[in-house]
Amino acid sequence: MSNWYICNKKENYKKLEKYDQFTRLQKRILGNRDIVDEIKLHSFIDSSFSNLHDPFLMNYMDQAIERIVEAITMEEKIRIVGDYDQDGVAATVILMKGIGSIYPNISYDIPDRIEDGYGLNNSIIDKAVRDGVSLLITCDNGITCVDEVIYGKKKGLDIIITDHHNPQFDEDGKEILPDTLILNPKISYSNYPFKDLCGAGVAFKLVSALFLAIGDNFDLLEDLIQFAALGTICDVVDLVGENRIIAILGLKVLNKRENLGLDALLRENSWDREIDYYTVGYIIGPSINSSGRIFDARLGVELFLSDDKDTVDQYAYELYSLNNERKNMTKKSFDNIVSSLHVDSGIIIEYNKDIHESICGLVAGRIKEKYYIPTIILTESEEDPNILKGSGRSVEEFNMFENLLKYREYFKSFGGHDMACGLSIRKDKFIEFREKIKDEFKESKYEKAINVDAPISINNISTDLIDEIEALAPFGKANPKPKFADKNVRIKRLDMVGRNKDVMRLLLEKNNVSIQAIMFQAEEVFSYLEKKFGSNLSLSIRGENNNNFIDIIYYPQINEFNGFKNIQLNIQELR
Repeated sequence: MSNWYICNKKENYKKLEKYDQFTRLQKRILGNRDIVDEIKLHSFIDSSFSNLHDPFLMNYMDQAIERIVEAITMEEKIRIVGDYDQDGVAATVILMKGIGSIYPNISYDIPDRIEDGYGLNNSIIDKAVRDGVSLLITCDNGITCVDEVIYGKKKGLDIIITDHHNPQFDEDGKEILPDTLILNPKISYSNYPFKDLCGAGVAFKLVSALFLAIGDNFDLLEDLIQFAALGTICDVVDLVGENRIIAILGLKVLNKRENLGLDALLRENSWDREIDYYTVGYIIGPSINSSGRIFDARLGVELFLSDDKDTVDQYAYELYSLNNERKNMTKKSFDNIVSSLHVDSGIIIEYNKDIHESICGLVAGRIKEKYYIPTIILTESEEDPNILKGSGRSVEEFNMFENLLKYREYFKSFGGHDMACGLSIRKDKFIEFREKIKDEFKESKYEKAINVDAPISINNISTDLIDEIEALAPFGKANPKPKFADKNVRIKRLDMVGRNKDVMRLLLEKNNVSIQAIMFQAEEVFSYLEKKFGSNLSLSIRGENNNNFIDIIYYPQINEFNGFKNIQLNIQELR
């Protein structure tokens, strides 16, 4: 069970006192997230197109647009090189639709996750040269492709890199950058005011600058921002500043469902409600990602590019089927590892040759969530069975990149950040590596903490209060969904529902006010309540008078079902 803490950032609250646009509760929520500077706050005050930054503030944007316009004028072949995740797919769609709206001689390529790996590579460059391409534009990749850019330029290609990932550094801490035009707000000399755009966000900026340069096609930007929103939400970048504006404006366009592919995908998933952060992050994103994981990411690109209804219906069906296959693969692999897992250290490192290479990160994430221990899952490389490839997912207290970097002599490849990594290692080195790192962190313990925004008695929840909270949406990284707490709440009624009986539905009572609540994946919580209350829990199950009191952390929301709306608490944790 987590440790619960009430946030109390008094200095931040003082900084927000002058902003009359926000209520007292909103100021508390914003202050708890350190959203106190003008740039971040402005996106909460006015999330309009006019508050997006000038794209020409990005270094090398002038030269990039000049080269693209030259290619159009000289009727050169342009090729986009994207990536196989939702952000890369969205960025590819933005460039194909944006540049393609004024110039037809444009194509795209996406590396295969297994055969090519991530990013620009020599085989993609060779293919472009064979096809007569003279200008190549990357999106959501390329910032670390120093050697590939040298190779491409020797082959006669001009290359523009649009990316948002961190660059490489040498042993002296000096940035190592490809020798070409680079659009990336994260490079050290960037003057762009907002550093946290995703790959689709950078692509959107490039198309915005192109339209400004030619003085046309501004209406198309409204359509394209929906794809920037898909990348922004699915790539889990900070939902503040420009990203918040992109997400808000993009969700408005997404809800029009004018893109045939998007509409087909939502129909295939039986989604007939509002498109929100959940819809994008847990339905659209995983469906698109599934094609890049176990099939071909071009399927996702073509879904959004095609104007033929029968075609997009078929693509949507295939994506829906692939996503279900991916879910089943992940669950099977997760269950397989957990069934024989012996946790004896502050890090979990498991090798299983039966796991599909593309889902190692998903399995690692689920195991990390179950045990709250940093986890690395590896499997045999499909290209070379003597090489193990895998991914890691971490917890807040463990910087995965820094801690594993100390073992880089074992790795054939390694990259990542504080919360995740990707790596490959020779199979004959695995046991030695695993024992050394498990021994180093043998005594490490991690305690999950939940920061509560404010204690609010559930009898004070109202639709007005929920509207006040929802005004700060969309919620995500850097602006997480607020959490509230209450003590001594009575379980008036309880039952387990859902196909797998893993959803807990409750009727809670405080100060003679009753309110509905729900908790997902609650099998272990139900077992906890059985131990806590013993036979008295049956009184709550039967809806009879009882003294079964709990403390809760929750998020209040409006539940809509069969045309009826009611207040409902989404329980995050209880004790």
